[in-house]
Amino acid sequence: MKKITKPLSAAGVHFMLGGYTLLALFPIVLILINSFKTKAAIFDNPLAFPTAETFFIGGFERVIAKLSAALSASSPNRISCCISVIA
Repeated sequence: MKKITKPLSAAGVHFMLGGYTLLALFPIVLILINSFKTKAAIFDNPLAFPTAETFFIGGFERVIAKLSAALSASSPNRISCCISVIA
């Protein structure tokens, strides 16, 4: 027997799934936006995009510097060394 679906109910399901997807992705997008701002700018307006005054990549530079220092060290177990440096 062939199942007949109503187009309106299918559209409602897609609308609900789209809404849930946006709700689930919002914190990830917010973290990405705030990762390029200074700490003061995050606390002033966490939902704003970074501007020329608030743009900051110092956190990324610190992580890359620590990671490269850990990888260049002559350690037999480099993975645990990198994890301990980042943590």
